[in-house]
Order: sequence, then structure tokens, then C-alpha cells
Amino acid sequence: MSMFSGLLYCADCGEKLYYGSSKSSKQPQAYFFCSSYRKNSSVCSAHYIRERIVEQLVLEGLQRLLWYIQVYEKRFAQEQMERFGLQEKKALAEKRRELDRTKQRVAEIDQLIQKSYEDMTKGLLSEERFATLTVSLENEQRQLKVDIPALEDSLNAAADKADDLQKFIQRAR
Repeated sequence: MSMFSGLLYCADCGEKLYYGSSKSSKQPQAYFFCSSYRKNSSVCSAHYIRERIVEQLVLEGLQRLLWYIQVYEKRFAQEQMERFGLQEKKALAEKRRELDRTKQRVAEIDQLIQKSYEDMTKGLLSEERFATLTVSLENEQRQLKVDIPALEDSLNAAADKADDLQKFIQRAR
């Protein structure tokens, strides 16, 4: 199995490249070939790329990236933070709003239960209706309390991305 299996796509038709190997020669040759040609030869032509060529291309790309990071470290960090800022700013803002709405709703439910209890004691609400209402509100509140830590974790994960970038740059050095 190759580390690139399932990650490569045909440049001509966009289909996945299948992994194969030949054992007929003295040295086994691993390669990737177009899956659409195997399925329907009229869609794409018969072509392949050897696994060692893919490895060389990926290695060269990584070497260029690492050279760029070493030479232009501050510029790379700034570009990545800008890219992160543009992509994630809206998502983070939405997550913060959702977290605030969830916390607000939890407090709101407490007030609703208290008001319902007062209405029941005044005779404005039957005990049966109060019990039904209380159960549904408590279920909603329980679910919201479960969602709050998950939302907080996702916000913290976004903050950790900046730290991950710094760690990546340090490793590139």
C-alpha cells in the first residue's frame, strides 16, 4: 500500500488514480493509473505515473516550501495568519455568537421554568401542563449544556492553530 493511495486524481478527467505494481521486472515498479480508463476507455486515455516520481515531486515541493520558510520566515508567517484570518474570522465570530446564544438560552429556560411554577401556584397553569412544559424545557436545557463544552472546545482549537503555525515554522528551521 502506498502513502499516496486515495490522494491522487487524474489531471485529464478528475477521477481517482488507482494503485498498482508490476512484479515482472527485476525491480518491482509501483505506479498509479487512471481509474476511469479502466472502467471506460472512451472517457480517458491509458496513462500512469510511477510512485517514485510522485515521491520525488512531493519531496521537491516540501523542500521548496521549507526553503521559503527558512528564507522568508516572517513573510510566510504573516501570509498564513492572513489566510487564517480571512478564512476563520467569520467562522469564529459565528461560533462565538452561537455559544453566547446557547448560554443565553440556558439562563432563559431557568427563568421560564420559574415563571411557569409561579403561574401554576397562582392557578393560571394546570399541574399536568406544568409537568409537560418543565420536562421539555429541562430536556432542551440538558442538550444545550452538553453543546456548550463542544462549542468552547472548537473555539479553543481555532486559537491553537496560531500555535501550530509557530511550531511548524520552528520545525522547518
